Amino acid sequence: MYTYMEKCKNPSCINEVKTKANKYCSRSCSASHRFTGNSFNKGKQHTEESKQKISESTKGSKRSEETKNKMRIAATGKKHSAERVEKHSKRMVGNKYGVGKKSFLGKTHSEEFKKNLSERMKGNTYSKGSKRSEETREKMRISASKRKFTGSSLNNYFIVEGIVCQGKSEKKYIEQLVENNSKLPTKCTNFIDTPYGKRQLDFEYEDKFIEIKSPWTIKFYHNSDQKVKDKWISQHIKKVEVIVI
Repeated sequence: MYTYMEKCKNPSCINEVKTKANKYCSRSCSASHRFTGNSFNKGKQHTEESKQKISESTKGSKRSEETKNKMRIAATGKKHSAERVEKHSKRMVGNKYGVGKKSFLGKTHSEEFKKNLSERMKGNTYSKGSKRSEETREKMRISASKRKFTGSSLNNYFIVEGIVCQGKSEKKYIEQLVENNSKLPTKCTNFIDTPYGKRQLDFEYEDKFIEIKSPWTIKFYHNSDQKVKDKWISQHIKKVEVIVI
């Protein structure tokens, strides 16, 4: 028996039409294609009542794996044009990412929410045992080195005499050296391989490494893997001096 098969008229669809009477594989596919670029609703906004109805009608609905796969295939290889990227960039200038009525700034999760989250995450092994490759780490290091550091940056980075300082303790240490006209160290950017894992210290002189700790972080240092690694480095490479500021 002969079966009519033709590709759906919607360019983004990969399904086939089985009858001559239809040009599209489904009503939704037909609507998405025919109304693409239609501007009869342009500039209009839904009322709060309309928004509520739409919200209620879509609650609990989930896309099937088949639909997700179709969407993934349709989107594969697509890239935004340079013009669209530029427009989006201009739109996002000054965006405070949630600052306003819906901002979480200054708020905290309730104990009940924390407990529920903890229960949901139990048994999650998504990233268990995964380690970043050396190539990935190198890319991250290069990316971080290109950031613009300011005294009020989110990551608490500072630049003193051309040396990048992470945290106020490192900043204070370099400032003290500058004030006393002492020789300045170089910032450690590479990891050192030890039998106990990789270690990256803060600063380096020709004859020693410098590790900066605050009165708070030094409490945890003495019982940590960092101290074990630093001891090995002191014995096999060069001395590691820990300074509390």
